[in-house]
Amino acid sequence: MVIVELPSLFTYSNLYTLSSFTAGTSLIVTNNSSFPCFLIQAETIPSESSDAYPLPPGQTTLVQANSFPIWIRGGTGPVIVQSLLETVVPFTGVDLPHDTWTWSQEGFRRRRVDTSQTSLFTGHQFRTFKELSIGAGATYLIKVNVPVDTILWNVSLTVDAGSIKLSTYAGGTPSVTPDDVIPVIPKNTMSSRPEPFYVAQNTLVGEAATLTGGTVIDVARVVTAGATAQQITVGLSQFGERGVGIGEYFWVFSNFGNNGATGVFSAYWEERP
Repeated sequence: MVIVELPSLFTYSNLYTLSSFTAGTSLIVTNNSSFPCFLIQAETIPSESSDAYPLPPGQTTLVQANSFPIWIRGGTGPVIVQSLLETVVPFTGVDLPHDTWTWSQEGFRRRRVDTSQTSLFTGHQFRTFKELSIGAGATYLIKVNVPVDTILWNVSLTVDAGSIKLSTYAGGTPSVTPDDVIPVIPKNTMSSRPEPFYVAQNTLVGEAATLTGGTVIDVARVVTAGATAQQITVGLSQFGERGVGIGEYFWVFSNFGNNGATGVFSAYWEERP
């Protein structure tokens, strides 16, 4: 909460500048002075005669942020300015927050119903993939270093030839130090992500190797029979996600057939530092 004094009854001032709130913040404004205040959202400073929203003494209003500054003028006396997310003084709103609507024009807008996670839009979701080609009786593993709490949303293995067993381990020691870098790709690369853009902390490396020790926490088998086979071990249903604590994990791919096996592994997750 910030208390500001308005510089002029006739000239508009940028309320973000007066209050030091970040531009684009929705503000709750309470007029504690003895004079009416006038509020406008405009790209440039309005003239005194511009149409404005009057805020009588003792009244409170919510100004939903948009891409324009919030301008204010009024007489001497305190004006209380608060962020919508950190309100102290009670207020009455006449509309829902603008970001809960799908459109800005009345008659066409609808309530936003979105099945996606907020983490997608904030850039905290990432994905990976690995094309597999494993000889008979051979093993390939992917080491996953998890330094932050993580929600594993989906793990998928598609096999188009042969038979592959996918085992997930917590801990363990690979026979060879993995150095095959597995890509970590943001699920959302739109510029609308909040800045600074979040950088993935989980890292993945692979190697044609075996694993000793560790604790098996999941197993899936995929066998082809003349057609592509697929197995999903996470994300089969709503709320099928898994919370993964900080640690070191391995995905181990074993060809348990008599011929070479090929396929594609993919996964995506959310990081919660």
